[in-house]
Amino acid sequence: MDQISKKITYSWGPRSEKEISKQEVLKFVCKVYKDRLPNSWVNQHKMAQQQGYENHRRPLPKIILRSEI
Repeated sequence: MDQISKKITYSWGPRSEKEISKQEVLKFVCKVYKDRLPNSWVNQHKMAQQQGYENHRRPLPKIILRSEI
């Protein structure tokens, strides 16, 4: 929290990028705002699309199952 303006800022970190996509968050926000379209949030929509593009280029991590340990 900024002590002067009393505003709280939320940032998008590496953990959140692995757990949920920005596109999913944007879809949820659209439902909260009475089915508003994702592209009506211009900047957020661009960021969500960019994250999707970057995630498709990034190799997925190998998941180790307990039976493999």
